[in-house]
Amino acid sequence: WQRIEEKAKSSQTPRLLHKDMGLASSVIRDLFSPDIDRLLVDSRNQYAKISKYLKDVAPSLVSKLDLYKGKKPIFDAMGIEDEIDKSLSRKIWIKGGGHIIFDQTEALMVVDVNSGRSVREKDHEKNALQTDLEAARTIARQLRLRDSGGIIVIDFIDLEKEANRRKVVDTLKRELGKDRASFDVLPMNDFGLVSLTRERVRPSLLYRYSEPCPRCSGMGRVPARSTLVTKIERSIHRIKSTTGQRRFILYLHPEMAAYMTSGLRSLVRLMMIKFFVTLRVEAKPELREEEFELASFKGEKFDSYSFSS
Repeated sequence: WQRIEEKAKSSQTPRLLHKDMGLASSVIRDLFSPDIDRLLVDSRNQYAKISKYLKDVAPSLVSKLDLYKGKKPIFDAMGIEDEIDKSLSRKIWIKGGGHIIFDQTEALMVVDVNSGRSVREKDHEKNALQTDLEAARTIARQLRLRDSGGIIVIDFIDLEKEANRRKVVDTLKRELGKDRASFDVLPMNDFGLVSLTRERVRPSLLYRYSEPCPRCSGMGRVPARSTLVTKIERSIHRIKSTTGQRRFILYLHPEMAAYMTSGLRSLVRLMMIKFFVTLRVEAKPELREEEFELASFKGEKFDSYSFSS
């Protein structure tokens, strides 16, 4: 800043006083701290720019900057792609056979710790403690990698001893403390739940690298086939009662159409018997499997259903 001020005083206008490096400089400024062991760059041009930038703003970090010269792509060589995939995954395996489930909702993130195949100790308390400690370390790291912020509730495996509960929470706090984002952790309650808040530094990785599913609108669930069949039956019953119509064309996704018409006692045949109507099924590929359209033989559209959360 002093050099910028000196340039401003001694230069004739107009003149460029400072030019940011863009993404690289912002990453270095925000994330490259003394606790980072090594910064590896695979571009000679970028390496020179970063080296110059560090000499100006943080000379003590220059020694940690290295140029990657390997033939293999740097992300593959360093396992970065695998880490990105893990950070976008709902399920993370931990050492010993346990696993962690991350569920992001509109209001908060819920993290569930499961022992899975983890049976290293005959003593349930010891086994649960080891799994919870490993989970605490993994969760703290994943929260940092995922840029998760706001309210986070973690469901650890139940522990009977208060000392063991404190040990898990202390481990979680220690691991969270390695990150610059501020946080606040509450003690573990009797149900094994730990609630915490973490500073929202930037939009989470999930929202930056993904978008809501167009089929389920991000809900993660779609109606069962039996639910759609019930919707169709109600629609036929309602239209028949209000209009007296008895002849229908039912448009369905090809897979749903096959499901409705298979067998001698098909669902379509049972519907016709139940409501005393004529029902012709036609496949319509542009429909989703959980959608239907109901029309008359003359093409008059009566009803349709499209699932939306």
